Amino acid sequence: MDSGLLRRSREFWLEGGDIVLKAESTLFRVTRGILVYHSPVLLQVILQGSPDPTSETVISGCRVIKVDDSAVDWQHFLKAIHDPSYYDPTRETPFAVIAGILRLSTKYQAQTLQKTAVEHLQRIFPTTIDEWDRRADNDTIQKFRGRTIAIINLAQETNHQILLPSAMAYSWAIGLDGLLDGLPSYDGSHVELDWDTKRKCIRARDKLLQAVRGRLLEFILGKGAGRCTTKAKCDEGRLLSLKIWEKFFGDSVIPTPFRFMVNWTDLSTRLCEHCIDDGRNSFLTARWLLWDELPSYFDLPSWEVLRRREEDD
Repeated sequence: MDSGLLRRSREFWLEGGDIVLKAESTLFRVTRGILVYHSPVLLQVILQGSPDPTSETVISGCRVIKVDDSAVDWQHFLKAIHDPSYYDPTRETPFAVIAGILRLSTKYQAQTLQKTAVEHLQRIFPTTIDEWDRRADNDTIQKFRGRTIAIINLAQETNHQILLPSAMAYSWAIGLDGLLDGLPSYDGSHVELDWDTKRKCIRARDKLLQAVRGRLLEFILGKGAGRCTTKAKCDEGRLLSLKIWEKFFGDSVIPTPFRFMVNWTDLSTRLCEHCIDDGRNSFLTARWLLWDELPSYFDLPSWEVLRRREEDD
């Protein structure tokens, strides 16, 4: 090993360390006890892995184990397992921290950290409609233009499909050009979906837009409540509402159906009480059913199957 090409981690060159991990050109001297406490897979890596064949067997009296991961990811992962306060999903968190921790905790089965990272991402790409409606208040993940694309790619890379339905649906909010051509990531690099994922997003976009118009808006396109006593007024109110909502379904950016909400207080100035009551029930039921069907639009298993797989991992 040419030691001139390697560098010791400033934060993780522990005097009491009994093993050295080599990630790319960075060396981490750590204690195996802490590693194996968090990850049974790392125990096997340490016990079965041979020393780095391109290096000396020992550095500072410690065996060297080569790991095929990013040194930056290891830096974040080691910080998280040595200092629980380092990764706190309730605080604004750099995307690189979440991504690095999720990659390594998934690969090495550090289940507590893995669960924390997935649940953190589910704050903005959840599995229930109620959580979706609270996503803006729960968002503590670094914002950047290509964030949705980066999260889809990360979910696919780590096989956490539970994140995909709502993230793929939300991808429409970046516009067709962003969906096709990609966008800047948090570090200035370019992030882009693979072509299979692009096709699924675009095909689902058209199908779901039709579902929004035909099902979510059924109450405004229909004849109104059977109990309606002001039919002419309510018909006029429905027509006016469609003209107002027309902007929401513009061609440049088609949002997810779950971002479309009805201002029932405003609508009550145009529709009678009976049409409002029936309309609200129709809208909320259709919205819930569309959410339940959402994974199928992207050729993914049902929510139930996705949740079960996530729990089994």
